[in-house]
Amino acid sequence: MEGIWNWPRYRLFGRCWAEGCGRLIVLHSPWALYICERTPMGIVITDKGRERIADFEAEGVNVPAA
Repeated sequence: MEGIWNWPRYRLFGRCWAEGCGRLIVLHSPWALYICERTPMGIVITDKGRERIADFEAEGVNVPAA
């Protein structure tokens, strides 16, 4: 049920996460969407994020990958 709400919101109002793009998803042609979906996202793990990962591992917390 949640997917029914989130999918149109993502496709109509969401921005492309591909590094260097940033356009609205709805403005992508099928070929541009194909390219952007296969481009790495511009996300970097910071030092603070690495510290949190180390804390979780030390506590033995099982954090899912996605």
